[in-house]
Amino acid sequence: MAQYQITVDDAILEGLFQRDGGVAKLVESVVNQILQAQVQEQLKAAP
Repeated sequence: MAQYQITVDDAILEGLFQRDGGVAKLVESVVNQILQAQVQEQLKAAP
C-alpha cells in the first residue's frame, strides 16, 4: 500500500468549523494531492 504525505492549509482546517462545505474543501485538497502524487509516480515509471 502506498503512503502519501498530505499537507492541509490552515484556512481549510479553520473552514471545517466556520462554514458549510469545509469538509468538501478538505476532501478536495487531500484527493488532489494524492492524484498529483500518483501522476508523478506514473510519469517517472514511463519509458
